[in-house]
Amino acid sequence: MAYAMRSPAARRLIISGSSIARWQASRYSRRRLSPAFLLFIALLPFVPVAALACRCPTHLPFSKAYERAQSVVTGKVSAVVTNPDGNGSTATVTVSHAWKAQVSQTISVSTSTTCAFNFVQGEEYLLYLYRTPEGGYYTSKCVGDLPIAKAESALSWLKIHGSASPDPTSAESTGPKP
Repeated sequence: MAYAMRSPAARRLIISGSSIARWQASRYSRRRLSPAFLLFIALLPFVPVAALACRCPTHLPFSKAYERAQSVVTGKVSAVVTNPDGNGSTATVTVSHAWKAQVSQTISVSTSTTCAFNFVQGEEYLLYLYRTPEGGYYTSKCVGDLPIAKAESALSWLKIHGSASPDPTSAESTGPKP
C-alpha cells in the first residue's frame, strides 16, 4: 500500500532492499496518523463538559486552608440534596466543633461545579467553609475538606494553631435565606 504512492524507481529500490529506500519508506510511514488517533480527534468536540475533571492545586497546607476559610468545622452530614440543576448538592451538617467563627449547631453547606465536594449522608467531615451572599456556607474539593477518618493531622494542627469558637449554638439553622 505504501509503495503505491511512490514513483516506479523508488518502488524498485524498496523491492531491491536498498537501506536508504527502506529508511525513506519508514520515514514516510511515520508521518501518517493512525485511524484511532483520527477518530479520537473527530470525536473530541462531542465530549461532554462534565467529563472534564476538577484540577486542584497541589496539596493545600493546613495553615493555608485555615487562613483562607471563613469558618472551619467538624460535623456529621444528616442529609444530602442534589441541586435542582444536577450540578453539586447541599448538605445539612450537624456541627460538633468550630474554629474561627461561631456557627449554628445545624448548618446548610452547598457545593457545585466540577470541583463539588462529594458529601455522603451519615459521614463526618472536617470542612473549610465560606459564606454565601445569602448567608449560608459553601465548600469545594480544593479547599482542604477531609473525612474525619483522614483528618487526624489537620485536627492536631487546629488544636495547636486554630482559634476555637464557642460550642455551636442551638440557634436556628444557618442556610440560604428564602
